[in-house]
Amino acid sequence: VLGWNPQMPDLLAQIDEVSPPGSTITILSQPGAAPPANAASALRRCRLEKVEADPTRVEDLRQMHLGKIDSILILQEGGGGEVQDSRSLACILAVQEALRREGIA
Repeated sequence: VLGWNPQMPDLLAQIDEVSPPGSTITILSQPGAAPPANAASALRRCRLEKVEADPTRVEDLRQMHLGKIDSILILQEGGGGEVQDSRSLACILAVQEALRREGIA
């Protein structure tokens, strides 16, 4: 999961519900923008990993080895204004570039 929106508290539970046991949900978000510390305690099938980095930076994404990840979910951080829309688009472009550099896209 790239980015985090505090208005999406049920998202992790929904991902957990449909994931195979032993899966990992990795959330890469700006410092201070991650889900609450107790978010992992509600998960039954998945393990939660939090990474503080910028999801719009290609180099930060490359450190995540996106080519080995099954699914990528991009969340809009914040209230849905133009700035957040722009960051979401920048994140999509950064993911495409990171995958291209890994020889995948």
